[in-house]
Amino acid sequence: MYGGELDRSQAYTYSLDGVTKILQENPSIQVVLDVHRDGVAEETHLVTEIDGKPTAQIMFFNGTSQTPEGPIEYLPNPNLENNLAFSFQLKLCAEAYFPDSRGKYI
Repeated sequence: MYGGELDRSQAYTYSLDGVTKILQENPSIQVVLDVHRDGVAEETHLVTEIDGKPTAQIMFFNGTSQTPEGPIEYLPNPNLENNLAFSFQLKLCAEAYFPDSRGKYI
């Protein structure tokens, strides 16, 4: 909390204990996904139609733990290449079934 308000820049720090506990209790879990909505302008509607129903578009987003100047030292990601490869595979599968998904590889 910062000034009585939730500090969104600390979201991963806030969730770490809960996610760690769940993974310890369920060692067969192989993938953890962070699912959330985009912060977009009110008039922006990221919706497509699937089987005649309005459906939210999805986007696979990968943080690379680096800035244009180089790696973020306090945020190492030893699984970066595997995470990117996995996300790309998910994107390819999604595109095969639903070609209107959004894609960002950052």
